[in-house]
This record gives sequence, C-alpha cells and structure tokens, in this order.
Amino acid sequence: MARDVFEQAMEMYPVLRNLGIEYKISPNPEERRMLEFYPPNERGAPDKPRPKELPINKLGVEIYNDPEYKKYYDDFVQSMTPEQKERLKGQYGHYVSKEGEKRPYEQWEQMTGLPAYFRGYPFKQWSDEFNQVAYTPEQREMFDRMMNQLSNTIPTSRPTIIK
Repeated sequence: MARDVFEQAMEMYPVLRNLGIEYKISPNPEERRMLEFYPPNERGAPDKPRPKELPINKLGVEIYNDPEYKKYYDDFVQSMTPEQKERLKGQYGHYVSKEGEKRPYEQWEQMTGLPAYFRGYPFKQWSDEFNQVAYTPEQREMFDRMMNQLSNTIPTSRPTIIK
C-alpha cells in the first residue's frame, strides 16, 4: 500500500513522530497552497476554517497538494546511475554493520535510503564536495529548480490566528 506524504515525512524526519501532529489529506488540485499548518487552539480563518478532523488542542496539518514534489522524487529515482545505486548499497552495508539495521535492503531502500539520497543535496545535508560526486549535474539542476519552486510557494507572512 502506498504511503501518503505525511507518513513519508515522518519516516524521513523521525522527530515528527513525537510531536503529536494530527493531519488530514484533502486533495485539491485547484488549491495553490501545498498545505496549511494549524498550531494548537488555532481555528483558522473564517473562509478556511480548521478541519473538524484535526483536534483543536493539537498541532494540525492539512495537506492539499504534492504531486509536483512526488514527480521530482520519481524523476530522481529513475535518473539514478549505476554508481549511485552502488553508493546506496554501500550506505546500507554501513547501517547493517555499524548501526544495527535489520530490514532487508529493499525495504530499507524504499523507506530510508532513497528518501535520504533524495534530500541530501537539496536540503544541504551533505557537503558540497560530496554532492559534486554524489549527484549528476542534471540532478543538481533539477533539485535547484525544485528548491526554487518550494521557496516561491512558502508564505512570507503568518496567517492571523483567530481564538
């Protein structure tokens, strides 16, 4: 069964698991925003109220859209070179021998390895020197476009909180 974007985010960023975030996926291709974040006790705007499925006393996220980022992810995976696939297998070997990884490679690859490789360059988790050899120029260009698009969709002001 396919995992939704929030489940993938929790896998990529384990700290999210302990925050008690409630979420609701509300697919809406017409919505310009990708998601809406609700701090505890925020009711939302009159024209965009907090969904009733998100308990008022908890952090809440309503996800509208992420097909563009999924396409970037899928395109990256499809563009991986044999050298990159071998690098990923080497990373898995490290986690098995040094970190106690127990999952079979295929499961680790889908849930941990590929998501980590995907975010390494665009989120600057690895050094510039490593990124120059770990990613092709085309992949780096694709990630730069993705991050530029992401930075253009992030609101620059906070919404008014109605209590």
